[in-house]
Amino acid sequence: MVVAAGAALYGLGFLLSAIASGIHAAGLPSWLSILIVALVLFVVAGITALIGVKHLKRIQGKPVKAISNAQETVADLKVAAKPSNN
Repeated sequence: MVVAAGAALYGLGFLLSAIASGIHAAGLPSWLSILIVALVLFVVAGITALIGVKHLKRIQGKPVKAISNAQETVADLKVAAKPSNN
């Protein structure tokens, strides 16, 4: 799985390089083509970050079930830890 993720990451880099080379072949300077690709990536990153923040703001409340389970565990441990009078 890690190797596949690494290969996909390298593939993404080559794809972005190919896009920048294509823009350069269209007549723009290479620095400008790389800048255009970088700006598009920043815009995509910003949009996805805003979507993520929107989804996080929808989460309300506490993890009620986890808290109640933890409280039950603490109560059970307190009962089990009491010394017996035998």
